Amino acid sequence: MGALARHHLQSLLAVRPLERLYSGRANDGGADVLVHQVLPGLPAIECPAASRLFLEHFGRRAALSDPGTLPAREVAAREDGPFYYVTDVPSGTTLGELLRAAGSLPVPVAAAVTIAIGNRLEHAHAAGLFHWALHRDAVLLTPDGQTTVLDLGLVPFLDACAPDRLRQARSMWDILFPDPGAVAPELLAGEPLGRATDVYGLGALLYLLVTAVSPYPGRAMMAMNAILGSRRLPDPRREMPNLSPEIAELAMACIARRPEERPGSIGEVLAALQRHAATLPDALRSYGSVLSTTPYSTRYTPRLRLVAGGAEAADASPPEEPAPVVVALFRQPAAQPGRSPEAALLTQMTTEQRTLYLAAGNRRAGASELSATRLQRRLEIRRGAIVGALVALVLLVTGLPAWLDRQSQPAPAAGTARGATVTTPPPLGARREADDGDRADRRSIVLYR
Repeated sequence: MGALARHHLQSLLAVRPLERLYSGRANDGGADVLVHQVLPGLPAIECPAASRLFLEHFGRRAALSDPGTLPAREVAAREDGPFYYVTDVPSGTTLGELLRAAGSLPVPVAAAVTIAIGNRLEHAHAAGLFHWALHRDAVLLTPDGQTTVLDLGLVPFLDACAPDRLRQARSMWDILFPDPGAVAPELLAGEPLGRATDVYGLGALLYLLVTAVSPYPGRAMMAMNAILGSRRLPDPRREMPNLSPEIAELAMACIARRPEERPGSIGEVLAALQRHAATLPDALRSYGSVLSTTPYSTRYTPRLRLVAGGAEAADASPPEEPAPVVVALFRQPAAQPGRSPEAALLTQMTTEQRTLYLAAGNRRAGASELSATRLQRRLEIRRGAIVGALVALVLLVTGLPAWLDRQSQPAPAAGTARGATVTTPPPLGARREADDGDRADRRSIVLYR
């Protein structure tokens, strides 16, 4: 199978350690799409095996029929790369944005949202597809109750194809697992993953929805250590004392340390939630001012507008603000974005374009950027901290022996009065005349009770 055949790239939206995200469009002029390029820059020797795994994993995603799972509209992979999958552009507000604006949700609303997410996961599980990275920003909600789960199948593919890269790329972990308290313990410990991993993720989301805090709050290292080392499960009633015992115990069962101690399937969790849940559209009616139908792609500011051809691009007029200026990506009109090998595309870019393409950071729309002054200030603070640490180390090394020497001096006799001066008597038989030159250098020891 070749590279993209039914869609073409338009703009580079985000560059991540193991993935690039593009906006695109169908070749027949259809709706806009999102194009994901996975494992860009993978060494050629690893591409054939990765290609087979990619087609296997995302072929399952292409077989999905629930719109809330974002079925793949096209899956393309060469044996020498690149690897693409195409989805519709989802819309909605993330759970994280909803919780930041509204706080914890009442149990009927939280149960209804959890059931909607669980239905998407059950549909994916039936096709042999898993998520393994559920978090508050991986779920979108619209005012009419449409629920969309993002990134299905991505972590299972990366875990099967490039587990070392997945765990070594800290920035990728920050993207895939922005809520460290929701990461399943078996994933942290390198243990086998499966359906129970998504049960954990769903339970962590239920805990989050009813309390507005993660089961294991704190920064990444603190949260992950607590997940692996804690002997007691966090009880959501610590945050919400009036929470239903059945809901609290269900959430705690889902986030049990060992997979065999959790409910056996997503279906069991949903059945336990049914009696507490409201109808989703009705439950979300009071959150209409928070929820939206904004397309997900508008969260990003395009980093590079892809324009095939040189002369046509040179004559292209810049789009109206706030969209970025159109730039000519390719020097040769024959190059086809999304259809040519990446190496060939890179050779046709200018140095500036290549740098932007390879090293562009993830920019969300409306996010403020650090100015050069702030960056310089950060560098100066770091240098100052390093210099200060070195000075402190030198003082410690030079002053420590003298301090130890003072500590090793014999203590004066007990009972000396406060403020008494104690002098060391000369040895018996010593010549006092010879001590005249040394007496000026002697120092008294003053003792205080």
